[in-house]
Amino acid sequence: MTREGRPAALGLSVFYFVHFASFGAYLPYFPRWLESLGVTGSRMGLVLGVAPAVGVLAPPLVGALADALGLRAQLLRVAAVVAALSMFGLAAFASAATDLAGPTATAAIALAVGVTALARTPLFGIADVLTLESLGERKEGFGRIRMWGSLGFVAAVAALGAVIDVSHRTSLPLAIGGLFLATAVAALFVPARPAPLAGPSRAALVAMRRHLPFFAAIALWQLGNAAYDTTFTLRARDAGASDLETGLLWGAGVLAEVALMAFGPRVLRAGSVRSLLLVGIAASAARYAGVALAPSLAALFAVQPLHAITFGVTWLAANAQLPHVAHEDRLATAQGALAASVAVGSVAGSLLWPTLYESASARVVFAGASACALAGLLPASLISREGR
Repeated sequence: MTREGRPAALGLSVFYFVHFASFGAYLPYFPRWLESLGVTGSRMGLVLGVAPAVGVLAPPLVGALADALGLRAQLLRVAAVVAALSMFGLAAFASAATDLAGPTATAAIALAVGVTALARTPLFGIADVLTLESLGERKEGFGRIRMWGSLGFVAAVAALGAVIDVSHRTSLPLAIGGLFLATAVAALFVPARPAPLAGPSRAALVAMRRHLPFFAAIALWQLGNAAYDTTFTLRARDAGASDLETGLLWGAGVLAEVALMAFGPRVLRAGSVRSLLLVGIAASAARYAGVALAPSLAALFAVQPLHAITFGVTWLAANAQLPHVAHEDRLATAQGALAASVAVGSVAGSLLWPTLYESASARVVFAGASACALAGLLPASLISREGR
């Protein structure tokens, strides 16, 4: 990386760390928080499904807007503040409400989750776009910057599991809101795109139709991942894990991902986007089969390092494909389409897996997740060989 590019890389690394810390506070512990309020089964699935439902439409629209107006860092700052205010509002509601398990309370919680999800849309997608743009021709360095997000995730998972009571009515949303405020501060130090692009992004969206196998593979992959995102904490609890041990389980997987991301350039040179996606999706099927069959907490720990392949390899390959999905000047539009594909899988999974977990068992849930990943191998095999 050039000397001029180092400040941008440092600013982006700090931003990733702090922002993904907020996600590390939300993803493993929010289902447990909802359960403590009495929001379980289909109602939990409804609340958890709001965020990816917002993500189906919001990322393409936000990406097109960000490209058309040249918005990057400015959008990140506003979004982080909105997300923080939403979480603080949720904490205030949880503190004041008398019945948090009723339909009115469930709707209010879902509204707060939806607003936060809308604000998070640019925080995820535009940060990746800024990183790809700042790297210029050296896009294989994406993983070395992006891994700081994974480290932030691990730090939050470990810290919150040890220092707060996840079932307390306000502690978790206050912690998440505080991390979003820190994200807004970190966004002050990321590079801003200097000028908007000329012309609309409609042509870029139309051109993406020939990449439908890529987007379908990602959606099916994420449908399997959604079982992990929404029920793995519950699976760990049922295996006897404490909050701290649950955090360590999540952290073990993400640390393996960090190790892989550090060698991102070598990983991307190891094969085509298609071959790397096939490896990542196949590993996902194997991992979730392992979670389904794991007889003990120790066995759950044993399969966690596969996260390096199931997420790390897959996400590196997916982002390496973006310059081939849309023109270099329309990376935010392409990233928005990728995020929407992820959201489609997340919506379906958020509605399906918690309900199935309550009515059947963890084994059924993760066997189903494994089958979804296997289904993703078919469209992945049809992806163009472009972009080795």
